[in-house]
Amino acid sequence: MQTTAMTRPDSGETVLRAVLTIDASFSGLAAVSMTFGCIQVDRLLGLGQPLIIAAIGLGLLPYAFMLWRYARADRFDRTAALVTAFLDLAWVAASLVVMAAIADRFTAPGLASVAAVGVVVLAFAGLKLFGLAKEAATI
Repeated sequence: MQTTAMTRPDSGETVLRAVLTIDASFSGLAAVSMTFGCIQVDRLLGLGQPLIIAAIGLGLLPYAFMLWRYARADRFDRTAALVTAFLDLAWVAASLVVMAAIADRFTAPGLASVAAVGVVVLAFAGLKLFGLAKEAATI
């Protein structure tokens, strides 16, 4: 991990870089799984829409790359970290809307999977906001 000389090990920036790196890995794995395993993911979910699953996966690929670049940048961009936290919250909100709107189309494991991913993404958002608050407190 590249950090500036002024970054302390316990700083909010260090927390943010770690969270962004883990989020990039999680998002990248989800992107690849959904893109190349769209039929299997669709069977798990029970929606009968593998092309939509693949499209979501394709959309996650640049997001994962963006997270990775933000985490590795020489100059840390706090605004970018904040934007990604809000994008995480938007993902969670969209997941809740989809689960509520078409809950009857999901399989039980599919509904549980969407909920579990939502919890993980919510945790990423919370950790990013925590890191931002910690960083603001040390400035």
